[in-house]
Parts: sequence; structure tokens; C-alpha cells
Amino acid sequence: MRFWGSRMPIHPLIKVSRILLPALLLLLGAATASSAQDAPGRVLGGSPNSPVRIDVFSDFQCAACRELFLNTIKPILKEYAGRDKVCVVYHEYPIAGHTLGLTAAHYCEAASRLGLPRLLAVMESVFLEQATWARTGNLEASVAKALPPAEFARLQQIMRDPSVGAAVNRHTQHALQRKINSTPTLIIRAQGKEERVSGYIPYPVMKQFLGRFVK
Repeated sequence: MRFWGSRMPIHPLIKVSRILLPALLLLLGAATASSAQDAPGRVLGGSPNSPVRIDVFSDFQCAACRELFLNTIKPILKEYAGRDKVCVVYHEYPIAGHTLGLTAAHYCEAASRLGLPRLLAVMESVFLEQATWARTGNLEASVAKALPPAEFARLQQIMRDPSVGAAVNRHTQHALQRKINSTPTLIIRAQGKEERVSGYIPYPVMKQFLGRFVK
């Protein structure tokens, strides 16, 4: 099911909530039982044993992915993942032709090797400055803003490691195997079932949904 991407108009939040929350609950209620498979992905927060798991397939050059991370995923990490109520797993899926999105995925793979706080800082900076680096092509400057100079120098060294590109490629191949055809796509698992939702979901809608499973 698709909620909306970056090209669709934003409806008033109350109206959106009334439409999207029942649809999300209906989808999960009708979903078939499934278990999380071992797959490439970065845990941004929460425990693998959390009651809810959200896998996000994302492209740094995608406007709707930017809105999802900054306005929905960050609050989930703060309010739920820190209490191990929700596990958030990110998968890199740069769309074909998004060359800067692919480079950003490489930067974040490298940043993940510096630790989770550095990874989150780089992801936030890249998404915040998406319009700027998409226009100028200077993605490196946006990444550098997220790290102390010494850490950025380490990141540049890691970027030269061939295993960085190989790791991003594993993310992409996993997305293709799961037949992900748009970004952002979320695969939500709860109570032994899973369902996928494509497009941007506002945090208030997601919060109401999560409230059915965790307190």
C-alpha cells in the first residue's frame, strides 16, 4: 500500500490520521505470519527482540526519504527505540541514476564503522542538506559538517576500502530480492506478522499505530 511520496500534496493532519491509521492497522491485521530474516541492514536503535520492528528501505537523494527520516524516524528513535519498544533497521537502496544518493550511501556505510552516534550524525546532515548538495554536487561538505576533523579524516580513509561499496551492494541486492520498487518503503513487523508500506508516514500517524502494540 502506498501512502504518499514527495510529489503528492500534504493533507491536514487530522484528515490524514483518520485515513492512514485504519489503513495501516488493516494491512497489518491481514498480513501473513513472518519472521525477520538475517539480512544486511543497520540497526539505528532498539533491540532485535523489540515488540515492533521497522525496516526502512531508503535513498538519500529521495525527498520523501528525507521527510521520513527527519520527521518520523528520529522521533521513533527517541521515544521508542531507546526503551527497546521498536527496533529500527535501515537499508540503503539508492535508486538507479541517483549517483549522489549512491555516494551518500557509501559515506554512511563508512560512518557506521565509526560507531552509531557518528552514523546518525552523518545521516542527519546528509538529509538536512539534501537540496544543497543535490544542486552543487558537493556532498563531501555536508558530510564533513557532521564530524570533527580527525573523524572526517578517518572516514575518508574508510571510504577507500572496497568493502564499503560491497556492503552497499548487499543492501541493494537485498532490496531487489524483497521486490522493493520505491523509496521510502517500510516493512513493519508486529505480533508475528509483517506488511510493507511505501511513502512518507507522518509521525503522529505512526505514533497512534505503535500505541496499539507498545506503551
